[in-house]
Amino acid sequence: MFKALSRYRNKLFMLAALGIASAFCLATLVARFWRMNNSHYGFMLWNLFLAWIPLLCSIIAFRFYERKLFNYLIFLPLAFLWLLFFPNSPYLVTDLIHLRSITSDIWWYDVIMLAAFAWTGFFMGFVSLQWMQDWIANLFGKVISWMFTFAALGLSAFGVYLGRFLRWNSWDIFFEPLSLLGDVWQRVRHPLQYSPAMLFTLLLAGFLFCAYLMLVAYTHLRQEQVEMD
Repeated sequence: MFKALSRYRNKLFMLAALGIASAFCLATLVARFWRMNNSHYGFMLWNLFLAWIPLLCSIIAFRFYERKLFNYLIFLPLAFLWLLFFPNSPYLVTDLIHLRSITSDIWWYDVIMLAAFAWTGFFMGFVSLQWMQDWIANLFGKVISWMFTFAALGLSAFGVYLGRFLRWNSWDIFFEPLSLLGDVWQRVRHPLQYSPAMLFTLLLAGFLFCAYLMLVAYTHLRQEQVEMD
C-alpha cells in the first residue's frame, strides 16, 4: 500500500492541491452567501463541478492504461467524454465577465473569489490535458500526442465560444444534437460571416496554447532540477 502511495505521490499531491483550491472556492462562495444574504454567484459552484469531469476522465484513462486494459472501446468513449467536457475548465476564466456588474461595497472580495474559481478551473483543465497527453504519448508517440493537444485546445476554445455566447452546454450534444451541430456548421461554413466567433476562438486558442506551453516548460524545468539534485 505504502509503495503504491509513493508511486503515485505526485499525482496524489496534485489532486490534493486541486481539492484544497476547490474547497477554498466553495468557502468563499458560502461566506458571500452569508454576507450578502443571496446566492447570486451560485452558478460558479456548478461550473467548477463541470471542470472536475475532464480531470476524472483523465484519471480513469490513466488507470486503464496502467492496468494494461487499453482497447479502442475504452479509449474512444473516454477521449470523447474528456474532450466534450474539457472546455468547461477554461470557460471559468470567462466568468470574470461578471465583474463588470459588481455594485457591492465588497467588490474586491468578488474579484478575488472569481479569480480563485477561474484559476482553479483553468489549472484543473491543464492538468487533465497533460495527463491525457502523456497517456496518448505512451500509446501512439509524442508527435501524435502534440497533435491531439493542439486539436484539443482549438476545439476547447470554440467550445467556450459556444457556451459563453450561444449558451450551449456540453450535454446538449446528446439532447439537441441537430440544433447544436447546425450552429457549429454555420460558423465553419461561413467563417467570414461569423468573424467575431472565429476571432474569439483563435485568440483564446492562442492564449490557451501559450499558457499550456509554459506549464509544460515549468514541469520539465522541475524535472531537470530534481535530476541534478
